[in-house]
Amino acid sequence: NASPTYSGASQSTKVVKQIDKDTLLEQLYTQVQQDAYAALAATLEPGEWLSPDSVTTQIVADIFDHFNDEPADALSLDLRVSVQGVAISDADATEAARVQLQQSVPKGGKLVANSVAFSRVGGAETAGSVVNFIMRATGSYVIPIDPDEVRSAIAGKSPDEATRILQEQWSLAAVPEIFRDPEWRNAMPAIPGRIQVRVAYSEGGGNE
Repeated sequence: NASPTYSGASQSTKVVKQIDKDTLLEQLYTQVQQDAYAALAATLEPGEWLSPDSVTTQIVADIFDHFNDEPADALSLDLRVSVQGVAISDADATEAARVQLQQSVPKGGKLVANSVAFSRVGGAETAGSVVNFIMRATGSYVIPIDPDEVRSAIAGKSPDEATRILQEQWSLAAVPEIFRDPEWRNAMPAIPGRIQVRVAYSEGGGNE
Protein backbone atom coordinates (compact mmCIF):
# COMPACT_ATOMS: atom_id res chain seq x y z
CA ASN A 1 0.00 0.00 0.00
CA ALA A 2 1.93 2.94 -1.32
CA SER A 3 -0.52 5.51 0.12
CA PRO A 4 0.07 6.60 3.73
CA THR A 5 -2.58 5.74 6.30
CA TYR A 6 -4.38 8.49 8.14
CA SER A 7 -7.04 9.17 10.81
CA GLY A 8 -7.62 6.69 13.71
CA ALA A 9 -7.52 7.18 17.51
CA SER A 10 -6.28 5.62 20.76
CA GLN A 11 -8.28 5.13 23.98
CA SER A 12 -7.38 3.94 27.52
CA THR A 13 -9.65 1.26 28.94
CA LYS A 14 -9.92 0.46 32.65
CA VAL A 15 -9.77 -3.21 33.55
CA VAL A 16 -9.98 -5.07 36.84
CA LYS A 17 -6.71 -6.35 38.31
CA GLN A 18 -6.09 -8.60 41.29
CA ILE A 19 -4.50 -5.74 43.20
CA ASP A 20 -7.79 -3.84 42.88
CA LYS A 21 -9.64 -6.76 44.47
CA ASP A 22 -7.07 -7.12 47.24
CA THR A 23 -7.18 -3.42 48.05
CA LEU A 24 -10.98 -3.27 48.14
CA LEU A 25 -11.18 -6.42 50.28
CA GLU A 26 -8.67 -5.05 52.77
CA GLN A 27 -10.48 -1.72 53.04
CA LEU A 28 -13.90 -3.25 53.63
CA TYR A 29 -12.67 -5.92 56.02
CA THR A 30 -10.77 -3.33 58.07
CA GLN A 31 -13.95 -1.28 58.33
CA VAL A 32 -15.91 -4.34 59.46
CA GLN A 33 -13.31 -5.11 62.14
CA GLN A 34 -13.52 -1.54 63.42
CA ASP A 35 -17.32 -1.66 63.60
CA ALA A 36 -17.60 -5.23 64.94
CA TYR A 37 -17.58 -4.35 68.65
CA ALA A 38 -20.24 -1.66 68.31
CA ALA A 39 -22.40 -3.98 66.19
CA LEU A 40 -22.28 -6.75 68.79
CA ALA A 41 -22.67 -4.38 71.74
CA ALA A 42 -25.92 -3.15 70.22
CA THR A 43 -27.36 -6.67 70.52
CA LEU A 44 -26.59 -7.12 74.24
CA GLU A 45 -29.42 -7.81 76.64
CA PRO A 46 -29.85 -5.59 79.73
CA GLY A 47 -27.30 -6.53 82.38
CA GLU A 48 -24.76 -7.94 79.90
CA TRP A 49 -21.33 -6.64 78.92
CA LEU A 50 -18.98 -7.57 76.12
CA SER A 51 -15.23 -8.05 76.40
CA PRO A 52 -13.64 -6.13 73.48
CA ASP A 53 -10.80 -8.65 73.23
CA SER A 54 -13.27 -11.49 72.75
CA VAL A 55 -14.65 -10.04 69.52
CA THR A 56 -13.44 -11.98 66.48
CA THR A 57 -14.21 -11.68 62.77
CA GLN A 58 -13.93 -14.19 59.96
CA ILE A 59 -14.64 -13.77 56.25
CA VAL A 60 -17.38 -16.11 55.13
CA ALA A 61 -17.66 -15.03 51.49
CA ASP A 62 -16.29 -12.32 49.19
CA ILE A 63 -18.06 -11.91 45.85
CA PHE A 64 -16.82 -9.36 43.34
CA ASP A 65 -18.99 -8.07 40.50
CA HIS A 66 -16.18 -8.32 37.90
CA PHE A 67 -13.52 -10.85 36.93
CA ASN A 68 -9.85 -10.09 36.52
CA ASP A 69 -8.97 -8.21 33.27
CA GLU A 70 -12.64 -7.43 32.66
CA PRO A 71 -13.24 -3.81 31.54
CA ALA A 72 -14.93 -1.81 34.29
CA ASP A 73 -14.97 1.72 35.67
CA ALA A 74 -15.88 0.59 39.19
CA LEU A 75 -15.48 -2.56 41.25
CA SER A 76 -18.00 -3.71 43.85
CA LEU A 77 -17.69 -6.37 46.54
CA ASP A 78 -20.33 -8.30 48.46
CA LEU A 79 -18.45 -9.15 51.67
CA ARG A 80 -19.95 -11.47 54.27
CA VAL A 81 -18.23 -11.64 57.65
CA SER A 82 -18.98 -13.69 60.75
CA VAL A 83 -18.61 -11.61 63.93
CA GLN A 84 -18.52 -13.32 67.33
CA GLY A 85 -17.90 -12.24 70.91
CA VAL A 86 -18.38 -13.40 74.49
CA ALA A 87 -21.18 -11.67 76.39
CA ILE A 88 -21.06 -11.86 80.19
CA SER A 89 -24.16 -11.64 82.35
CA ASP A 90 -23.68 -9.49 85.44
CA ALA A 91 -26.36 -11.55 87.19
CA ASP A 92 -24.50 -14.82 86.54
CA ALA A 93 -21.16 -13.31 87.57
CA THR A 94 -22.69 -11.91 90.76
CA GLU A 95 -24.28 -15.24 91.63
CA ALA A 96 -20.96 -17.03 91.17
CA ALA A 97 -19.29 -14.46 93.45
CA ARG A 98 -22.08 -14.87 95.99
CA VAL A 99 -21.50 -18.63 96.14
CA GLN A 100 -17.77 -18.14 96.70
CA LEU A 101 -18.42 -15.52 99.38
CA GLN A 102 -20.81 -17.83 101.19
CA GLN A 103 -18.30 -20.67 101.08
CA SER A 104 -15.66 -18.45 102.67
CA VAL A 105 -17.80 -17.82 105.75
CA PRO A 106 -16.69 -19.94 108.74
CA LYS A 107 -18.84 -22.85 109.81
CA GLY A 108 -21.95 -21.67 111.58
CA GLY A 109 -21.57 -18.11 110.33
CA LYS A 110 -24.24 -16.18 108.46
CA LEU A 111 -23.81 -13.25 106.12
CA VAL A 112 -25.34 -9.94 107.12
CA ALA A 113 -27.65 -9.24 104.19
CA ASN A 114 -27.26 -5.46 104.00
CA SER A 115 -23.47 -5.69 104.21
CA VAL A 116 -22.99 -7.76 101.06
CA ALA A 117 -21.71 -5.95 97.96
CA PHE A 118 -20.39 -7.04 94.58
CA SER A 119 -18.35 -5.22 91.97
CA ARG A 120 -16.43 -6.12 88.84
CA VAL A 121 -12.79 -5.09 88.74
CA GLY A 122 -11.98 -3.33 85.49
CA GLY A 123 -10.19 -5.23 82.75
CA ALA A 124 -10.49 -8.74 81.40
CA GLU A 125 -8.18 -11.27 79.78
CA THR A 126 -9.41 -13.30 76.83
CA ALA A 127 -8.08 -16.65 75.64
CA GLY A 128 -10.13 -17.90 72.71
CA SER A 129 -13.74 -18.09 73.86
CA VAL A 130 -12.78 -17.86 77.55
CA VAL A 131 -12.92 -14.48 79.30
CA ASN A 132 -11.17 -14.14 82.66
CA PHE A 133 -12.14 -11.24 84.90
CA ILE A 134 -12.25 -10.47 88.61
CA MET A 135 -15.38 -10.07 90.71
CA ARG A 136 -14.95 -8.54 94.16
CA ALA A 137 -17.38 -9.72 96.83
CA THR A 138 -17.43 -8.17 100.30
CA GLY A 139 -19.65 -8.69 103.30
CA SER A 140 -19.79 -9.08 107.06
CA TYR A 141 -20.84 -12.21 108.83
CA VAL A 142 -21.97 -13.20 112.29
CA ILE A 143 -21.80 -16.49 114.12
CA PRO A 144 -25.07 -16.80 116.06
CA ILE A 145 -24.61 -17.50 119.73
CA ASP A 146 -27.03 -19.83 121.52
CA PRO A 147 -27.72 -18.32 124.97
CA ASP A 148 -28.47 -21.77 126.40
CA GLU A 149 -25.02 -22.99 125.39
CA VAL A 150 -23.47 -19.95 127.03
CA ARG A 151 -25.37 -20.50 130.27
CA SER A 152 -24.37 -24.15 130.44
CA ALA A 153 -20.72 -23.36 129.71
CA ILE A 154 -20.23 -20.77 132.45
CA ALA A 155 -22.64 -21.95 135.16
CA GLY A 156 -20.83 -22.15 138.52
CA LYS A 157 -17.57 -20.76 137.08
CA SER A 158 -15.66 -17.81 138.45
CA PRO A 159 -15.92 -14.55 136.44
CA ASP A 160 -12.34 -14.93 135.20
CA GLU A 161 -12.87 -18.52 134.14
CA ALA A 162 -16.22 -17.65 132.54
CA THR A 163 -14.53 -14.90 130.54
CA ARG A 164 -11.83 -17.30 129.36
CA ILE A 165 -14.39 -19.92 128.30
CA LEU A 166 -16.44 -17.38 126.37
CA GLN A 167 -13.40 -16.10 124.49
CA GLU A 168 -12.15 -19.59 123.65
CA GLN A 169 -15.44 -21.09 122.49
CA TRP A 170 -16.93 -18.12 120.63
CA SER A 171 -15.47 -15.59 118.20
CA LEU A 172 -16.05 -12.36 120.09
CA ALA A 173 -15.25 -8.88 118.85
CA ALA A 174 -14.71 -7.62 122.40
CA VAL A 175 -14.06 -8.92 125.91
CA PRO A 176 -17.36 -10.14 127.39
CA GLU A 177 -18.82 -8.07 130.21
CA ILE A 178 -20.00 -9.96 133.26
CA PHE A 179 -22.28 -8.37 135.84
CA ARG A 180 -23.08 -10.08 139.15
CA ASP A 181 -25.73 -9.21 141.67
CA PRO A 182 -24.69 -9.24 144.40
CA GLU A 183 -21.12 -8.37 143.44
CA TRP A 184 -19.57 -10.12 146.41
CA ARG A 185 -20.34 -13.54 144.99
CA ASN A 186 -17.22 -14.80 143.25
CA ALA A 187 -18.95 -17.34 141.04
CA MET A 188 -21.62 -17.45 138.39
CA PRO A 189 -24.95 -18.99 139.43
CA ALA A 190 -24.76 -22.76 139.48
CA ILE A 191 -28.21 -23.01 137.91
CA PRO A 192 -27.98 -22.00 134.20
CA GLY A 193 -31.52 -20.62 134.21
CA ARG A 194 -30.43 -17.86 136.58
CA ILE A 195 -27.91 -16.49 134.10
CA GLN A 196 -29.03 -13.82 131.64
CA VAL A 197 -27.21 -13.72 128.30
CA ARG A 198 -27.26 -10.71 126.04
CA VAL A 199 -25.58 -10.82 122.64
CA ALA A 200 -24.85 -7.61 120.71
CA TYR A 201 -23.99 -7.98 117.03
CA SER A 202 -21.69 -5.21 115.93
CA GLU A 203 -21.88 -3.55 112.49
CA GLY A 204 -18.58 -5.14 111.57
CA GLY A 205 -20.07 -8.59 111.89
CA GLY A 206 -18.52 -9.69 115.17
CA ASN A 207 -20.21 -10.84 118.35
CA GLU A 208 -19.92 -9.00 121.65
